[in-house]
Amino acid sequence: MSVKILEIFSGLQDPRRKAGNYTYPLNELIFLTISGVLCGCEDWQNISEFGKSQLSWLRKYLPYEN
Repeated sequence: MSVKILEIFSGLQDPRRKAGNYTYPLNELIFLTISGVLCGCEDWQNISEFGKSQLSWLRKYLPYEN
């Protein structure tokens, strides 16, 4: 049985939506964070650098427009 990562988290409420102050969709943040941690990132700085260096790969799965 195959389970897609984003399906697991699809029911999460994004508290930032109520305030209207978000730039990045929650599903993009979750996918980036999980991917980065699986690739050895240990903190938010590493995850940010991973996201920048792997943007073309990430865009195969989600838009990452911002």
